[in-house]
Amino acid sequence: MNLIYKTTPKKILEAVSAISGFSLNELTAKGHSHSASKWRQIGIYVARQRGLTLAEAGEAFNRHFTTAIVSEKRITAQVGKNKDVDRALASINDFIEKENNSHGDQEVLQTG
Repeated sequence: MNLIYKTTPKKILEAVSAISGFSLNELTAKGHSHSASKWRQIGIYVARQRGLTLAEAGEAFNRHFTTAIVSEKRITAQVGKNKDVDRALASINDFIEKENNSHGDQEVLQTG
């Protein structure tokens, strides 16, 4: 059985930072750094998949919820079609799962 747990925004940011090589400051900085923007979009997508609202996902990366909507749509369109995106998502999710040794206080979102 595959359980998906709601994850804190901080853990998602740390995972994206560890996998992408961008610092937390770079990932949450205002502005439109194109090098970090793809990783922000992926992070917002992961946040949504792990139970955060659009507002929470956007806030985690210091973005408005409308940016979170666009980010989620862009990454959703690439899942299964872009191997780089698929690898990034797998790596981020693996990182989060390794960090979450204890799920006792986390809400189960989905079983499969």
